[in-house]
Amino acid sequence: MTINDAIKEFFKRFVKSEEIYAKIGTVSNVDEVNRICDVEPIDGEAEILNVRLQSVTTSALGIVPIPKDGSKVVVNFLNNEAGFISLCSEIDKLLIDTDLVKFNGGSLDGLVKINELTTKLNLLKTEVQAELVKIQTGLAGVGGVYTPGTLTSFDKNNYENTKIKQ
Repeated sequence: MTINDAIKEFFKRFVKSEEIYAKIGTVSNVDEVNRICDVEPIDGEAEILNVRLQSVTTSALGIVPIPKDGSKVVVNFLNNEAGFISLCSEIDKLLIDTDLVKFNGGSLDGLVKINELTTKLNLLKTEVQAELVKIQTGLAGVGGVYTPGTLTSFDKNNYENTKIKQ
């Protein structure tokens, strides 16, 4: 069984459509703006023009993998005129519509700019440390005793998830 046959069988079982077929080919002429490319089938048939980079064509598209020019792809056909890339051997980059992409259901709000956050936290730590010294000085002026501890700096390595990059 070829990979083409395996993909056909998968779609026949799970999609329950009349005739779904796929072709393997090589990508050329990637158009990120229109989110299409051309594909030269490896079986020598005619070039497939204006293949969608994903199956849907709405404005909010989530994550769109942009195949590398010259990479191998699987083109699944929605009908006799329209196909989309379902798999690719190499991705050049990802286009991400951040209004649609959510992790953990979006309940944790936006992603953090980790370096800016660490800088701001360390600035706050410095300001708090200075206030503690002022309290010590003020209490000493009226006969009191207070010795502030030294606050430690923030290190992004303690709270950064390095598996997700933005």
